[in-house]
Amino acid sequence: MQFAQIILPLNLKGTFTYKVPADFLDKIEVGMRVLVPFRGKKIYTGIVAELFNDFEETFVPKEIINLLDNKPIVPKQQLDFWNWMSSYYLCNLGEIYRLAFPSSLKLESETYVRLLSERTIDWQNLDANETYLLQALEVRQILNLQEIEAFIPKKEIIKTINALIDERYISVDEKITEKYKAKEIAYLKINDEALVSENLAMILLKLDKAKKQKDLFLNILSKQIDNPENPIRKSLVFDEGNFVNQQLKSLIEKGWVTEYYLEKDRIDSYDGEIEEIEELTDNQKSAISEINRAFDEDKNVLLHGVTSSGKTHIYLEKIEDCINAGQNVLLLLPEIALTKQITIRLEKKYGKKLGFYHNKLTDFERVEVWRKIKKNELNILIGTRNSLFLPFENLGLIIVDEEHDSAYRPRDQHFFFNAKDSAMMLAEFYNSRVILGSATPSLESYDLAMRDKLRYVSINERFGKVDLPKFEIIDVKEAQNQKKIVGNFSQKMVDEINLQLDHKKQTIILHNRRGYANVIECETCGHVTYCSNCDVVMTYHKASNELKCHYCGHRAGKPTNCPSCNSDNLNTKGVGVEQIEEETQKIFSNAEVDRMDVDVMRKKFAYEKLYEKLENGETDILVGTQMISKGLDFDNIELVAIPKADSLIHVQDFRAEERAYQLITQVAGRAGRTSGNGKILIQTYNPSHSVFELIKNQNVKEIYNYFLDERKKFLYPPFVKLIMIELKHRKEDKINRASQFLGSILRKYIPEECILGPEKSPIARLNNLYQYQILLKFPKNKNYRIYKELLLKSFDEFDEITAYKSVKKDLFVDF
Repeated sequence: MQFAQIILPLNLKGTFTYKVPADFLDKIEVGMRVLVPFRGKKIYTGIVAELFNDFEETFVPKEIINLLDNKPIVPKQQLDFWNWMSSYYLCNLGEIYRLAFPSSLKLESETYVRLLSERTIDWQNLDANETYLLQALEVRQILNLQEIEAFIPKKEIIKTINALIDERYISVDEKITEKYKAKEIAYLKINDEALVSENLAMILLKLDKAKKQKDLFLNILSKQIDNPENPIRKSLVFDEGNFVNQQLKSLIEKGWVTEYYLEKDRIDSYDGEIEEIEELTDNQKSAISEINRAFDEDKNVLLHGVTSSGKTHIYLEKIEDCINAGQNVLLLLPEIALTKQITIRLEKKYGKKLGFYHNKLTDFERVEVWRKIKKNELNILIGTRNSLFLPFENLGLIIVDEEHDSAYRPRDQHFFFNAKDSAMMLAEFYNSRVILGSATPSLESYDLAMRDKLRYVSINERFGKVDLPKFEIIDVKEAQNQKKIVGNFSQKMVDEINLQLDHKKQTIILHNRRGYANVIECETCGHVTYCSNCDVVMTYHKASNELKCHYCGHRAGKPTNCPSCNSDNLNTKGVGVEQIEEETQKIFSNAEVDRMDVDVMRKKFAYEKLYEKLENGETDILVGTQMISKGLDFDNIELVAIPKADSLIHVQDFRAEERAYQLITQVAGRAGRTSGNGKILIQTYNPSHSVFELIKNQNVKEIYNYFLDERKKFLYPPFVKLIMIELKHRKEDKINRASQFLGSILRKYIPEECILGPEKSPIARLNNLYQYQILLKFPKNKNYRIYKELLLKSFDEFDEITAYKSVKKDLFVDF
C-alpha cells in the first residue's frame, strides 16, 4: 500500500494524507496534480507533496480519485521553495498553492442537479420554484447552482432542492470542470477535391442559382490562390459584410469548403527585428568582471549603480551569458506598467524568447505563460513578484531590478512575503545566482553587502560620463519672510521652471499625495468628514468633485453645507497633487501640464498616451506622485522640483527617512540623463534636516552610515528581526480583549523585551474591522527560529478559545 501527502488550495495547516489506488501506483509522482475528496462531497485539485509506504492507521484515509497529469507539473525545487516559505513566513502551504497557480489550472468541484427518470412527477403538489426547476431539468437534464440562480431566488434554492430530493425527483452530484480553454481561431479552405479543374467547373455551374454562395466560394478561392502559405481566417471573410453564416454552412454541408480551428496564444509575441545592444563602457565592463568573479565564488551581487548608469546593459550582458549556457533567466520588476522602456529594449533584443507574467494578464493568459515556462519555450521571463512561483526547469539567473521598491513586499496582499529575499532563497534551490540592482539599495541589502554576504558592485557615474544632477535646497520660511512665494512655489522655483520652458526643456514636479486636499473642514465648528468604514478623514478629489477614502475606496459627494452645523463656510486643508497641478497650470499658463498618479492612470492606455506625449515633447511640465520616479527615461527632462519635501519625511514609519531619500534620488535620476545639466530643487521648512543635507552632498557612504546608526540606536532592521501581528474584528471590545489575551500568552514564552503592545493600529478601523497590533523584535541569532516556533505555539493556544475563532490574524515577517 502507498500513501500520499497532498497540498490542498485551502488556508489550513499542513498537508493531508490520502491512499494511492492500485491503478495509480506506477504512475503517481511528487509534483503531480490529483483530484481528491475533502469534507463530504467537495472535490479539490491537490498537489502531491510526498509519497510514503508506512502509515500509522489512526484513521482510514480516503482514496485519490484521479491523476490529472502524466508527469509532475510542479518541479521539486518549487516544492522545496514552498516549504521554506511556509516555514519562514509562517503561512500555510495551501495559501502558497493558491497564489502560485493560476486559478484555471485548479479543477474545481461544482454542485449539479440531475433529473431522476424513474419517478412520475405529481405537478399539483409542487410550489412555483419546484415547478420551475423540474421544467428546466426536463429541457436541460442537468443544471449547476449558478444556472438555477437565473430563475429561483438565491435564498430559496437550497430549500427547493432539498424538497425535490425528499420526493426523489432529482439527485445532486459533483461534476469536475477545468476552467482553462485554449483560444481557437476559425479558418476556412477549399477542399482539395473541389480544386480539380473538372470538379471546380461543375461546382460553379451548380452554384449559378445560389449567387451569394457562389460569391462566397470564389472569395475564399481567390484568397487561397493569392496566398497559399497563409490560412484564411473566417473572421476576415465575414468582416467584409457581404456574407452570412447560412451561406457558409451550405458550402460546408455540400463538402466544398472546410472550416477548421487552430490554437492561438492569447499574448502576442514580439515579431519585429532583433537588435544588438550598445557597446559597454569601461565602467560597465569592470562591473561585469566583478559580477563574474562573485558568481565564480558562489556569491550573489548587489549592483549599486547611480541613475542612468546603464544597469540594464549589464543585465542584458548577464542574460546573454545565461542564455548561451543553455539556462533561463527571471527578471523581476516592481511594476510592469511603469517599465515600458526596459521591456521594449528587451523585446527588441530577444524577440519570442521573452515572456511576461503579471497581474494585468487574464487568468487564461497566465496559464499559457505557465505552460510555456514548463515546456521550456521561454528563455527569459519578465514579471512581478508572483513570477517566483512559475515552474522553471533550468533557472540560471534571477535579476531583481529596483530591489528597494516596496512593491516587492505589499502588506495588502495575503500571504505576506518579501519577493527580494524569496528570490535569493529560490536561487539556492535552483543552484542559480542573483543580481539585486538599484540606484538606492534598501538598507538591509546594503548592510549585507558591507558584511560581504552579498558582493557589492558599484557604478558611480552615468552612462557616457554624463554629470549627475545638482541638488539645491530652498528654505520656504525665508521665501515667505521675503514675500517671494507664489502659492506653494517659491519665486526661485518659479523662475527655474520658467527658464526650462524658455529653453524648450521639460520639468517634473513631485508631490506624493493623491487628491486635491487632505480634508474639507467647516470653518465654523471644525467638522470634517470621516469615512463611514474607516477611522480616516476622506480626501477631497476636485477632478471628480467627491470625497474618497484611500483605504477602502468609499466615496461621497462633496458637501455644500456642514453636516454638523449646516454652515456653508467650508474650506479645504492640506495640499494634494491635483492642487499642485491646478496651481502649476495657473502660474505657467502657456505650458502644457499633465498629471501622473493612480487616479489618472486608471484609464485605458493612459500610460501609453502620456509616454508618447513626453517623448514627442508635447508635455512641458509633468506633475505626479511617486509613479514619476520609475521608468521615465527621456532626454529632454532637465529639472525636478519638489515643492513640499517635508511631507515625505513626516510619516509614521521607521523607514520614512530611507524612503524619502530613495524617492528623491530616484526622481532626481529622471533629470539630465543625456545633457548632464539636471537640477533638483527641494523646498523645505527645515533645510538643516540631516536627510536633506546628506542628499545635497550625495555622499552615498555617509548617507547609509547615518541610516544604519539611527536603526542601531533604536533597534530596528537590519539589527533585529521584526514580526508584526495584526488582529482584526468587527467588535472593538472583543478585539481589545483578544489582543490582550494573545499578548499575555506571548509573554509566557517570549522575553518581555521582545514584545511591544498590544496597541491600537495607527488607523484603528479599516473596512469596518477594528485593528490591534503586537510588534515583536527578535535578535538576529540562532534563537530566532526558536522564537518563531514559540510564536506558533502561542497561536495554537489562542485558537483553543472558541470565543476568539472569529478574530482574524495577519502575520508580517520581516515587514
